[in-house]
Amino acid sequence: MINWIIGPILLLLLYLLIRQLTKPLKQLSKTTKTIAEGKYTERVQLRSKDEFGELALNFNRMANAVEQHVIELSNMADEKQRMVDNLAHELRTPLTSMQGFAEFLTSANIGQEEQQMAGQYILSETLRLKNLAFKLLDLSVLRHHPLTLKQVDISDLFKSVKQIEQLKLDEAGIKLEMDYSIPAVWGDHDLLASFLVNLVENSIHASPQGSTIRMLAYVLHDEAILEVCDSGFGMTPEQSVRVFEPFYRGEKSRTREYGGAGLGLSLCKQIADAHQARVSLNSTLGQGTSIRIFLQLHNICSLTL
Repeated sequence: MINWIIGPILLLLLYLLIRQLTKPLKQLSKTTKTIAEGKYTERVQLRSKDEFGELALNFNRMANAVEQHVIELSNMADEKQRMVDNLAHELRTPLTSMQGFAEFLTSANIGQEEQQMAGQYILSETLRLKNLAFKLLDLSVLRHHPLTLKQVDISDLFKSVKQIEQLKLDEAGIKLEMDYSIPAVWGDHDLLASFLVNLVENSIHASPQGSTIRMLAYVLHDEAILEVCDSGFGMTPEQSVRVFEPFYRGEKSRTREYGGAGLGLSLCKQIADAHQARVSLNSTLGQGTSIRIFLQLHNICSLTL
């Protein structure tokens, strides 16, 4: 009778003991399966101070390291994709211009002077494109390392931007006015030219025929300002808030018409960040848009507004 009574009790106690001992292993197995499915934030919730607790602690440390590496790899992939998107976006404008001048060179009724002018433009655009490609490839690095600033001549900068955009300005029937009261700023010539080219192109797409786009350089509160302003369609407050986001297109129908992907202003923001500069945007629907970048003023720039 004692054996018949004690036996089932011992079996029950043994079952409960084995269940208690294997519970951490089951929890660890469940968490491992969850992490293997891609949910890297999952952790083992075990606070015991025995060998199982130490195993859970080490497992959570390993899961933290895996999650951190996954985040870093994801960020690297995003940066590479952003670099490819920026490069593809920036290749479009010079390649289109080079194609136009190449077709101009193949025309039969052009003189030697015009041939030299077209050839010089293709050469200058090729060099600029090469330099810009390397700069765009380095944009991800520039986020972690400061950009080497050099003296950028405003006159040369504005002339190069106007030369790049002249064909599009003529086709759109829009005039580009340039006005500057400072001779130079601190920055990178190729990246600042890309910054202004993107702003001018956006203004061309947003402006009616016969209007004027202004490209300015001046001093404001001991800072050098580069500004592009137009009197075009303008933006709503909601669009102004999101306009620097990658792939955001405020007016999708107009952007599709001109083949835009919503990367121009996103790239401008990255260029400004590389210069450790601020960007401001003022826009009123139906009245136009003005975008400024606040740069360091070169020490030879003693002129004021």
